[in-house]
Amino acid sequence: MERVYEFRWKKENSPYFRLLQNGLLIEHPLIFGRNVSIEILGNTSCTGYEKNGVWTPCVVGGVPGVKKCEECKKQEGMPIAQYCDGFNTEMFSGEELDSLNCPHYVYFAYFGPGLMKVGVSAQSRGLLRQIEQGSHYSLIIAEELSGVPARQLETLFRKSGMQDKVQSSQKKDLMFPGVSPEEGKQELLEAFQNYLPQVLALRPDFEELLKREPEFHDFSSVYHLPEAEKVEKPFHDADLSLGESVSGTLIAAKGPFLLLETDSEKTLVDAKSLKGYSIDFSAKPLGLKKEQAFQGSLF
Repeated sequence: MERVYEFRWKKENSPYFRLLQNGLLIEHPLIFGRNVSIEILGNTSCTGYEKNGVWTPCVVGGVPGVKKCEECKKQEGMPIAQYCDGFNTEMFSGEELDSLNCPHYVYFAYFGPGLMKVGVSAQSRGLLRQIEQGSHYSLIIAEELSGVPARQLETLFRKSGMQDKVQSSQKKDLMFPGVSPEEGKQELLEAFQNYLPQVLALRPDFEELLKREPEFHDFSSVYHLPEAEKVEKPFHDADLSLGESVSGTLIAAKGPFLLLETDSEKTLVDAKSLKGYSIDFSAKPLGLKKEQAFQGSLF
């Protein structure tokens, strides 16, 4: 039995859990086409925090019922990559600002019709930031920027009306958004052109930071969606609770969502929602074990 610390993607086609086991963080890779079994054996408790790449156990011994306790949040501090908008630099130390002094790019992420966001990623992470978020398509609009101007550009698009956050609940129903690459690219380009005049009205000098030709990406094959879409079985969104389990073949994974094929259905699991739970990953009979009955529906 292990406790889930987090769910991530190591590289394209390599989703994995990080688990707390015997006081150490270990990796539990997930492989497309192979069985994934998940049984929740214990309720959530705080699994500690990471700072500067170093993991520290929960400072108060694992507060039950929370994914990260207030004391661990306090010790972790306010990560500059998460809270700096490029204009509030006085909130951070010189050392923290120096950590942003590396190449970044700014992108639009597309999740489904009318649902997209603006974001920033360090170029050293490649496209992983977007893959972990579950972007279906994306448009890179600027690159090779230092962290502060990259965040300023993101903030200006947000102030012009482009959202910078999309909730997991909004993405859950968009595993297969039914939008072709051509349609998705067109929608992204139209959004870029719609918001750009407002951005340049505020900072006309930022025009020179933008790519002459925004760069389009399609992540559907990374997530194995074309193959999974061909599986004609009922679909169930499995919100697992204590004592419940699921076991099936991993046929797709999109951002935090795992799609498992059992003997009778396709089951969607939000891997990020498992943070803090004690989990048994040992192989089990195919199927979804829930305390209450459910009614499946087709995609």
